[in-house]
Amino acid sequence: MKRRFCLVMMICVTLMLAALPFNPIPRAAADSYTNSTFVQAEATYQGMRSSTINVTETQSVVDLNIEISFMKPANNSTSCDNPGSGLTYNYDIGLSLISPTGTRVSIVEGFNIDPFPGPPQHPTYYGYTPSGQVTILFDDEAALDSWSPVPASGTFRPYGSLADFDGENPAGTWTLTVRNHGQSGVLCLFSFTLTLADPTVPPPAPLPISDGRINNSDKDRIPPFVIYCDGGSTKIYGIDYHTSRGWLLVAWTQESLDELGIPKDAPLELARFETMSFWRLTTGEFQGNGVTPDGKPYILVWDGCPATSMYHLAN
Repeated sequence: MKRRFCLVMMICVTLMLAALPFNPIPRAAADSYTNSTFVQAEATYQGMRSSTINVTETQSVVDLNIEISFMKPANNSTSCDNPGSGLTYNYDIGLSLISPTGTRVSIVEGFNIDPFPGPPQHPTYYGYTPSGQVTILFDDEAALDSWSPVPASGTFRPYGSLADFDGENPAGTWTLTVRNHGQSGVLCLFSFTLTLADPTVPPPAPLPISDGRINNSDKDRIPPFVIYCDGGSTKIYGIDYHTSRGWLLVAWTQESLDELGIPKDAPLELARFETMSFWRLTTGEFQGNGVTPDGKPYILVWDGCPATSMYHLAN
């Protein structure tokens, strides 16, 4: 009975961790602009279609997000009215946003060669399964990137960085290009929405990365994450060094960690976020792995909260 109870608790904690990695930083008030004109892009290596939005806001961009509703039907379909069946070359999907000043950011990266028998490695989507119509909010601050076999509705980071638009005057025509890179099938755009944060609204307060965190030493001047002991909880924040702000990645109570226990045979992965992962070691210690903003590996080991020992394996 005790083993069954522990197993149930581990499953519950795992589900809780899976639900946590979403950015809780509140958004500033924003202006939104939408174009719901349907666009169908035929299959061609060179051709593309586009959709535009005219923005009247003149204050500089401080944070821009884009929501896109689109669908890639199966390759045997010649119309967006017919999703078709069979294979879908999701790596044919290419979506890019161009500002009035000409700055271009790849939102969904496509690939124009079928590398049979396997999919290409660098496009945003690389699988062969139809997803149906999806609506995705692309946000630089999202916890998850959009790289996956199949498009899925939700909030994800784009292929490129929307921060490339920061500081520009947004007034004028914004263009979303829709490219179907393959030789068969179609690509369907149903709508897209640009959201501009209000520059007159104060941004969230900076995370005090030098106040009370565990990893606060000369070796931790540019860590990819910071760790706080908040009462009986361990809280780990991601850091955006462009804005000097942080967002909560994951939090564990001491009770939840006690339920998981100390692994006996191999380290236990507690959470993963693209380039960061967190583990419970067989020694009972915790290990965080990441990459610093300048591309260097960062590996930190600590013994818990409150921390009585801490050391770096790389930084």
